[in-house]
Amino acid sequence: MNILAPTHRAHATDGGAVAREWTLEGHGIVMESILGCSSDLKADRLRQLLPEPHSPDAPAHVLFQRSQYLALRIRALPDFLSEQLAGATAALKSSLDKRRIFS
Repeated sequence: MNILAPTHRAHATDGGAVAREWTLEGHGIVMESILGCSSDLKADRLRQLLPEPHSPDAPAHVLFQRSQYLALRIRALPDFLSEQLAGATAALKSSLDKRRIFS
């Protein structure tokens, strides 16, 4: 979910890339996932305004073809992705703590 605070005109989109571009152009603020705007936060093109993200979690789903002989590496994929994404998110949040406007 992306939310913009309009300045002179109302803007509405359900596209994260469009909302990010509008924000970079100075048209308001955006509520975006930390992973979706990490490069802009690191490069100081965007600043984190709220101390903690308040957006709902976005679920991810993995679908497998039903098979009696599903490889172990395929069955392990959801756990691996979950660990990797959690680690990446935690590392990014930690590196951005000092860049917050409000603490």
